[in-house]
Amino acid sequence: MLTKEQIEYLFLFCRKHFVKYYDVQVELVDHLANAIELEMKNDSKLTFEKAVENVHSSFGVMGFAPLVAEKQKIAEKQSRRLFFQLFKEQFKWPKILLFFILIAAIYTICSITLISTKSILVAVLISSVVFYFLAISQLQLLVKKSGKKFLIIEFSWSVLL
Repeated sequence: MLTKEQIEYLFLFCRKHFVKYYDVQVELVDHLANAIELEMKNDSKLTFEKAVENVHSSFGVMGFAPLVAEKQKIAEKQSRRLFFQLFKEQFKWPKILLFFILIAAIYTICSITLISTKSILVAVLISSVVFYFLAISQLQLLVKKSGKKFLIIEFSWSVLL
């Protein structure tokens, strides 16, 4: 069993080898820890650092790059799937009725020639856009406070923005 210091060393090792996303680091550290424990179990004279080097060399010349690229593809696919799943969810029975009622209300408000109703509609639309961007900035602030980058969140933002 590896110590906490050794696990932290593996996280640092991953960052040094250009694995910048925390969710990918967690998966990679788990894989590395299992492989290192197995190597150290097979050869009791082997030091931790030497076991890390041996396991890293087993990844080949490219190192962790192919694994990170594969995780990026998976995260991109997951975020697209989630986006379209949420999009399709908006067009199910109770929500589609609400959508048509909202469209009818907006059409009715726009057909009224009173300036105050149109200004209220514009104010509501602008405030909802501002609220959307405030919510996204709050999420970005939470991620920044954690100090870690998450692959799935970055791809989700690229789909949402």
